[in-house]
Amino acid sequence: MDAQLGDAGAKATVFQGDVELLPDLERLKFVRENLPESAVVDELERLRGRGWDDCLVSAMWRALVARVVLQHDTDASFFARVKSEPCAAVAVRF
Repeated sequence: MDAQLGDAGAKATVFQGDVELLPDLERLKFVRENLPESAVVDELERLRGRGWDDCLVSAMWRALVARVVLQHDTDASFFARVKSEPCAAVAVRF
């Protein structure tokens, strides 16, 4: 452990290791519970302003987070998984 990081460095290392060991959907749940979703979505909606509103910003944000956490390289592979696994669709909360 880096002496400059102190306790924060130890927590970050444990946090990272623990999260990487979780199954996919549990890891997604953990990440979603620990992200400041409402603040991010509010800011994204503010930035969008009066632009396109075909999709809810919150749904797009959840899809982006899920795609990254579940480690899909393409939108197509991510949506195929969500379509084929009801548990994944529930976890993403579309």
